[in-house]
Amino acid sequence: MTHIWTVARQTLSHCFRTKTAVVSLIALGSILAGLPMLSTGDGTLAGSIRTVLYYGLMLIGLLLSLVTVIAGAGVITSDLRDKQIELLVVKPIPRWQYVVGRFLGVVLLDVILLGIAATGLYLVVQHLRGTEAVDVNDRRTIETDIFTARIQQSPDSPLEAFDAWVQRRVADLKKQNRYTAIIESYCQQFEITADDARMKLKDELLQEAAARYATTPPGGVLGWKFTDVRIADAVTRGSGQVEKIHPDKPLYRINAPASLVGRVVHRGPIEIEGVEGVAIRVDRRYFDVAFDPDPAKRSEIRDLKVGSNVSVTAPPTLQIRYKATPVGEYAGKMLYRRLRVAGPSEKTYYEIRGDGPINTPTTVTFPASSIPNGSELMVYYVNQQGPSPDGIMPAPRGPVQIQSADVSLLYRIGGFEMNYIRAVLLVFCQLVLLAAMTIFFGCFLSYPVVLMACLLLLVMGALADWLFEDMLDPLAMWLDPANWMTASVVTGIKIFLPSLEETSPSETLVDGVYIPWKQVGTAGFWFILVRTSLYLAVGCWVFHRREVARVQV
Repeated sequence: MTHIWTVARQTLSHCFRTKTAVVSLIALGSILAGLPMLSTGDGTLAGSIRTVLYYGLMLIGLLLSLVTVIAGAGVITSDLRDKQIELLVVKPIPRWQYVVGRFLGVVLLDVILLGIAATGLYLVVQHLRGTEAVDVNDRRTIETDIFTARIQQSPDSPLEAFDAWVQRRVADLKKQNRYTAIIESYCQQFEITADDARMKLKDELLQEAAARYATTPPGGVLGWKFTDVRIADAVTRGSGQVEKIHPDKPLYRINAPASLVGRVVHRGPIEIEGVEGVAIRVDRRYFDVAFDPDPAKRSEIRDLKVGSNVSVTAPPTLQIRYKATPVGEYAGKMLYRRLRVAGPSEKTYYEIRGDGPINTPTTVTFPASSIPNGSELMVYYVNQQGPSPDGIMPAPRGPVQIQSADVSLLYRIGGFEMNYIRAVLLVFCQLVLLAAMTIFFGCFLSYPVVLMACLLLLVMGALADWLFEDMLDPLAMWLDPANWMTASVVTGIKIFLPSLEETSPSETLVDGVYIPWKQVGTAGFWFILVRTSLYLAVGCWVFHRREVARVQV
């Protein structure tokens, strides 16, 4: 193994001597310095952070992929071109150790560059996080939608209700003596069998049932059920300072860091010095907390003075994401909403009112301090009639539609930092595979051809989902002897040319969605243990049988 690490260190030194690493660091520094100035997003601080995080991670992955291809393509081909390989083959270094050492040298370069780039991007977004937000909603979005790691849970499937509705519709059609005629017309129109026609009619009725169960008339209610909700999020703790005390009421204004204020929910519970109160106002840098008479008499609250430092504890939060679409003509761009959340007890009943955009995913946050793990939640959307309380928003004049697929429950189960590390590890898996590919091609091709082949595979890997989206399932083709040749090609492509979307975590990270360790482990298994090992094994075999120098007598 000593020979392998010696070759790896020499490879890393070679990359620095040829200025590949230096130029890469300059390019990375330029990207990180320019992104905050060029990325304005939607005009909010949250939009700017999302833009910097998304494009920063994407550009880092792209740039390091190119660096890996350029550096890996040259380490073996340059030895062959400059006859340096002749000095190595006469030494007691097995050829496979030389190939593996070159590969590890390129991976070490990736580790260094990725570590520097990921640290730089993290510092940039943390700097932006500490700047002034547009308003309190902007700050809450930053803390609860970006700098977090959330599980996204879909509501229980209403298929049983759909099936019951379809059965009733089929029974009605049979009573009206229309069912047989419809089946016969489908057989003639689509040239299918009677069984296929019955399946087609059932699919159409299921779609109709889904549309009916996703639409509520004026004044109606839509409901979704979430089971086994597990709030694994720990409370958020921090410190603040009493800025103002109301002279007649147990009302205190607490100045706290923006990262803590962003976790406070309006009308939600909040603890000051271990005493629970209610946050009646939340601003960008402070919040006002009111106490009931009995808690206000406790010495922890009664003895507070302006300037006193206090401990602050914010409870976990839940979020509902939905997309509402008015059916028919609607003049406004916003829609007044009433959301009700009902849990296992009276303490877990919340009602959220306010305006929300139409045809746009909307996230609503509410406290989850009284929701035990494994509980069941019901979420209701009320199609409110009449203008909003401020009288500004027009009244909807028809039904409102919310598809079940557009509804989800989100809750925090981890922090941003570990989620960010997992995202960086996914990028690393991609770089390791690219390093193995370049070393593999370098074992038997010249430098320009290696570059062209690797860049082509890199582009195809990035577009793999689009290129092969219409391709048949290889398993189904293997079952048909007539398609064995096609199945072999498809299987080979999927093994040696994976979709790089599997290791592209930018969108998931920006949305604050939890990246599980299982996903990282799966990517590491297939990209590193399986595919990388295959490329290196074949590369070592090819290089072992290759004539690297002519013997002249």
